Amino acid sequence: MNNRHIHLLLTASMAICLGLSCSATAGASAPIDTIYVSELYTTHVRFATKISYVDLGNRVILAKIVGEGKDLAIKAREPFDYFTTLSCLESDDKLQTYIIKYAASPKDLIVDTRAQKAVPASSTLTTATANKKPSAVSIGGSNGSSTPNVSYYKPTYPSSSSTSKSSRVQRRLFHIGDSDYGIDIHCDDIYVRKDELFIAVSVKNSSGVSFQISAPRFSIESRKKAKRSLQMEKGIYPKSISGKDSVKPGATVQVIYTFDKLSLTNDQILRQYIYEDNGSRNFVLTYSTNDINKARRAR
Repeated sequence: MNNRHIHLLLTASMAICLGLSCSATAGASAPIDTIYVSELYTTHVRFATKISYVDLGNRVILAKIVGEGKDLAIKAREPFDYFTTLSCLESDDKLQTYIIKYAASPKDLIVDTRAQKAVPASSTLTTATANKKPSAVSIGGSNGSSTPNVSYYKPTYPSSSSTSKSSRVQRRLFHIGDSDYGIDIHCDDIYVRKDELFIAVSVKNSSGVSFQISAPRFSIESRKKAKRSLQMEKGIYPKSISGKDSVKPGATVQVIYTFDKLSLTNDQILRQYIYEDNGSRNFVLTYSTNDINKARRAR
């Protein structure tokens, strides 16, 4: 065998080895390190074995173990511009930690960790530009059919003329409130009129900077927390809002939230999450079953 034949054999062997290496690389999927969530859509994460423990890095995200215990449903309470974490411990003692980021319309609504790759969602999401919150998001199926639009919830606050002193609701309740950072928030009254529930909340600003109220977040939650503090909360939205969303230093404003007929079971509570827009002063008001179901009837 001459040198030319040996050279050809070596070249062929190297080509075969490179081909096998490329095939192995193509077959192995890149590890998943980031999961995108939205307040409009639910992202499902699939695991190989049952989930035994979940840790949420921040209350801005919600999660619930679903199916046969191998799937995790994740949503965001509201848009956020930072990242947080999600850790899951499987029954085989495999711990997985992911970075959670917000996306108005996540590209992947199903993340399959069993194959270590993201599975494209069956629907195509069409939104406005990335730098602008969409007023509506349409969902189109793979066959070109479409479903009704899902509106992006954005409350509107009337002008200050609608909350004059003469129209202010008198304070009747003194057990629901939260205060810190020079901000005092309390519920003045809860009443029912023609099957509509009204919740009047006052915000007093004793600090040196204004307090801008973000979009209101109400959720119906279980009164008894799960052992791992993992539960899916039902978000509800007021049908209308009366009041101002900005409180200047030294001022007090009252905001009235109106809901359609609302009631709670004995094991439920209603929570109102009040977030500061572009700030970190956040508050929570908790309404019991009796607060809602036994609200006074107004004429």
